[in-house]
Amino acid sequence: MAITYPEDLQAAGEVAEITRQDAYVHITVTEMSDPERVAEALRIQGEGYHSFGFVSEDGIEQDGPLKGALIPELDKSRGPYTDYYLALNPDTRRVADVATMRKCHVPAGGTFDDLPTGSLARPAMTPEGKTLVDSVENPDIHFKEIGGLAGNPRGVYEIIRNRIQEARGKEEIWFFSIVSTTFDTMVRRYGRSNFTVIGENIALDDDRVNDAISMVPAIVYPDRFIENVLADLRVAQDEGDELAQRELRKSFLFLTDGLDEQSLGAEVYAARDELLSTRPGRSR
Repeated sequence: MAITYPEDLQAAGEVAEITRQDAYVHITVTEMSDPERVAEALRIQGEGYHSFGFVSEDGIEQDGPLKGALIPELDKSRGPYTDYYLALNPDTRRVADVATMRKCHVPAGGTFDDLPTGSLARPAMTPEGKTLVDSVENPDIHFKEIGGLAGNPRGVYEIIRNRIQEARGKEEIWFFSIVSTTFDTMVRRYGRSNFTVIGENIALDDDRVNDAISMVPAIVYPDRFIENVLADLRVAQDEGDELAQRELRKSFLFLTDGLDEQSLGAEVYAARDELLSTRPGRSR
């Protein structure tokens, strides 16, 4: 896959108000603002899904400008309400070191069911899940669907980290319809408390999709995300679960990179300070 690099990649990236130790250059586009970058994001996703065996070759575009992307029938999270995020390695010799994610918005006046897979998830929802999504006032403001995660895991984690930081304080509610194996990885990395499962796994009745694949419908609250990681870390410490401690500790420090005490609050900032004190030679 050929990634198009501008002459000055750093200048093309986002200028963050937060001073983080990003390893990638991050770019946000829409289908109107930069269709070529959107095509790159679609190809990253399609090639990733195919390489992991999620979809067969029949589910991938075989020619044309979107060669390598999922066919439209298998990708509902496109259109004018979608933001595309790309992470590009600044070393232009490492053109394959890329990642992507999408955030889909509800049209003005719409509901949860207007998200790309909202209506697909509805029949599989538990009564509690339906109550949760239907009780949200102004759903067109609060609900966002996250999808299209693909590429180098480090790049994906940076995109998630940066968007979590960006969303803090905005009262967003993220809906994920996550491949079950990916969901398990996300829970290990970010803690069980961050994922409110709202229904049964969703099987995709399509011959082009691996029969073993199912989607887990889950809700995430960015405003509480970092705090939930810390809470689960403390539970792991109380339970003596060293594996969970290592994973959650790493995630907590990564997610809070660049955030000051005002952004995190005194308690969370103090916890970060304490954890950093056990990492000699590492800066805050």
